[in-house]
Amino acid sequence: MRRVLIAMAALGLAWAAMPSRLNAQAVAPVVPTPVPATTPAPTPIAAHTAQIFSCSCSSPGQPVAWMGRLSASSYVMARQAAQGACLGYLGSKPISPLIQPPSSSLLSAPTQALTAPKQCTACACN
Repeated sequence: MRRVLIAMAALGLAWAAMPSRLNAQAVAPVVPTPVPATTPAPTPIAAHTAQIFSCSCSSPGQPVAWMGRLSASSYVMARQAAQGACLGYLGSKPISPLIQPPSSSLLSAPTQALTAPKQCTACACN
């Protein structure tokens, strides 16, 4: 047993006496962590500027109910604004519930007018 201990001690001394280059090969080299690359700052998106649109609205089979110019940031926004303006315009106009029918007699009673509902279903802008 004593011989084994002496042999192990001799090996330990021999290992320590080896050149440091051999010891360095036995241990895995330490690789430095790369510095993360800086990412460029995002480019700010320009805000949509308002444009002037000429729009008109009607309902199928009916004449133009509203036409006007309005300001919006896109075509879709202009069309939505046109529909709102058309409905607002039609809502502000009074409709006479009674219309005198054409006749030779001025004494005939007025009849109920048949009016189409106020709609702005087809709006277009350019």
